[in-house]
Amino acid sequence: MWELDRALEDDTRAASLFAWLGAAGALTWLASIVLADSLLPITSITALGALVFGFVGWRATKHGNPREATNFVAISLAVVLAVLWLFLLGSLLLRLF
Repeated sequence: MWELDRALEDDTRAASLFAWLGAAGALTWLASIVLADSLLPITSITALGALVFGFVGWRATKHGNPREATNFVAISLAVVLAVLWLFLLGSLLLRLF
């Protein structure tokens, strides 16, 4: 978590992390369609937030604008995506066994 916060302070690393955040949101949404459609409402909201804030943060880093609030939201969304992936992996394990 601290490494993510430090990486967001560097504009070049932050741009790639914000792009990753948007991609992770889209990937989580697609995985929820396949693995756990009961999680689709929450993954849709989280994926949309990740895509929007990923794009906003990426654009802010390219223009050198301050983005303190965006950093907080990005870290929060990364934590939520990680928790959702735990549920998705649990769903995958239940389907396999």
